[in-house]
Amino acid sequence: MRSVIYSALLISLAGLAFEVSIFLRPVWFSAPISASLTEIDSVTGVGTFEFGDGPESVYIRIRGSAKATRNSGRLVVEEAGETSLFSLDAGERINLGNMEFRIETVRPWVGILPDPGEEALISISIALEEGVWTENLIFGRNGVLSIDEYHFRLGLLDGKTVEEFIEAKTDRESRGRWGVGEGGRIYWFDSLIPGSGLELDDGTVYTLLEFREKHESRDGLVPAIAVRVEKEGSSSNRIVTTESEDDAVKLEYESGHQVWFVVSSDGEIEALVFYADDRRERESLRIGDSWRLGQTSMNIRIEQYESSGVAVNLDQTPLQEVVLVSDVARVRVRQGEAVRVGDALLRYQRVSGSTALEYEVSLTALMEGGIRLMEGSGVTLVLGDTRYKIRYADVDMERGIVVYPLSESHPVRFAGFIVLGIAAFGMRVYRSRALLSNGSNSL
Repeated sequence: MRSVIYSALLISLAGLAFEVSIFLRPVWFSAPISASLTEIDSVTGVGTFEFGDGPESVYIRIRGSAKATRNSGRLVVEEAGETSLFSLDAGERINLGNMEFRIETVRPWVGILPDPGEEALISISIALEEGVWTENLIFGRNGVLSIDEYHFRLGLLDGKTVEEFIEAKTDRESRGRWGVGEGGRIYWFDSLIPGSGLELDDGTVYTLLEFREKHESRDGLVPAIAVRVEKEGSSSNRIVTTESEDDAVKLEYESGHQVWFVVSSDGEIEALVFYADDRRERESLRIGDSWRLGQTSMNIRIEQYESSGVAVNLDQTPLQEVVLVSDVARVRVRQGEAVRVGDALLRYQRVSGSTALEYEVSLTALMEGGIRLMEGSGVTLVLGDTRYKIRYADVDMERGIVVYPLSESHPVRFAGFIVLGIAAFGMRVYRSRALLSNGSNSL
């Protein structure tokens, strides 16, 4: 009798656990069924998934854009001992001191990352028409950016004054440079003053003898240099023009207007313009400010300067930035960077997340009564007489889906297990009392 009572109790408890599990986790007790993707409507983007001999078709489409970016961020502003958080919605207005800024955009960051041991780099943006900017044009001391008749270069003062730099660039020899190549590298000389030169590792010596602004050649009148080449006791002179395809000696000469961005040791930037007619222009610049070049329609903005850095282009960047604008200033705040605006310190803080799709599920091709399906969730549909569950992780818009038929928890069966348990417990109590009564009578 005792074993019968305990068996009844165990059956009751197991039955109750089964019924509760079916109610809370019905997928655990169901065999999955697959449906294949048969077509995607090119206009509506609705995918049709068919089960073959199983239930009716299911229709799913991606909500919104193809990828719903769930990465987000916020702008952290520290000012006057207080910290404020701002969303990165375009148009959001933020007061910094006595200036009002608005968020213009959040976008992938392109620019210069500090890197010790690398070359000095500057990034500028240029607008040839009002409001139409070509942004983040990056070049170093050995590079040149040419737009129409203007040639933009970067120069470092290296302890000199701006006046000394200007004096060194007023001669026609300063409008160009020449170089000697060795092993894939070019050794450049930043002027065309005769007497400069070098000796290569193989003992060859190159010396600049003369510069001619107009040299008659098969290409017409072109700039040219005369270079003496000495090797193993022999010597020869070589004429190299800007049009020459000489593998060893290179010549660059700018006949238009030169624009130098000169940077002092403390990071101050000045723009020096040397016009072809010997006029000069000088302008102090700050990061983010716009400057109109002379009498042209060209606007220039200094985006960034690093004394030692590497350029990061759009294909390489893993970072984002938020751009803020006011009536008089423009500020870029890169992810992981702190930027000071007056007394305020700005940081762009990313909020971690994932890039996930978001679906809409329906039983009709017109998506009537569509149910939203988000990452980590599931939805329940009634197909025929059976309830099915579709989980987010089991949707593949390129192949198919997997659904789970749901077992129902039966109230009668649930009540039966309860009654069985109560009866077994009652019998256990009755038997215990009977044993106690028999024991007392025997005494």
